[in-house]
Amino acid sequence: MFKRSEPAIGHAAAAALAEPGVQPASLRETAARDRLVARLKAAAIHLLLSVIVAAVVLALVYGAWYRPPLAAVSGVGTILMLLLSVDVVLGPLLTAIVFDRRKKSLPFDLACIAALQLAALAYGLYTVEAGRPHYLVFTKDRFEVVARADLAAEDLARASAAARPSLLGPVIVAAIAPQDPEARRLMMFEAAGGGRDLQHYPQHYQPYDAHRAGVLARARPLAALEAFNPDRFDAVQAEIDTVVRRAGLARDQARFLPVRGPEDDVVMLVDGRDGAIVGLVAARPW
Repeated sequence: MFKRSEPAIGHAAAAALAEPGVQPASLRETAARDRLVARLKAAAIHLLLSVIVAAVVLALVYGAWYRPPLAAVSGVGTILMLLLSVDVVLGPLLTAIVFDRRKKSLPFDLACIAALQLAALAYGLYTVEAGRPHYLVFTKDRFEVVARADLAAEDLARASAAARPSLLGPVIVAAIAPQDPEARRLMMFEAAGGGRDLQHYPQHYQPYDAHRAGVLARARPLAALEAFNPDRFDAVQAEIDTVVRRAGLARDQARFLPVRGPEDDVVMLVDGRDGAIVGLVAARPW
């Protein structure tokens, strides 16, 4: 008996399905879903790594370079948060866009994204480090917050041994006016015109301990802070108590001097007996 032949359309469909790359709609949808899941997983891993790096950066910045209240004094918070937000979001977003295991260039693409992200982070960290408080300079009747970015290269080249910066926190020094009358006159005129003042000349820095007597002569009793902080004096007192207790002092043994910064001013506590540094307090000093 004769065998019944298959309809022509059946042969065409079978041939189409047999061709490489041709899949039923359900298989194509499954493959697309798998690729999407892979993209999201890769982006999530990248995001997790970026968050870990950002946490390390925050620990370095706020734990060493800008220990409170120096972060508010220098105004680093907004810049740092913007930097980290862009860096943390941009890398994982680019990974989600380019990730496709079928691409031969995928390792190169991911390496380029990582290099771009690390370069942006390195530049941002360099900027944040250059603007951090490298020195707390006692001059006249107060301390001045000075960053490396505030100092001219030629002055840094002539800096005294006392101006050697620390890799972690600020160095506390005293700036003493030059003995030469002409040099003092030129410095005074520059400062009067809104230029550099004594604290911007690291060649005139001297060790703080050699000038404690001058600090004590200008230090003020803590009671004077009440007039400058009437709306939060209780909080200021509580912070002062914490700082002086940590230093092993009684409150009546401490004195203060203003600390002037680019964005805000705070208070430096010193030992009223010998002028030793006690600590910083977030309070208005004038």
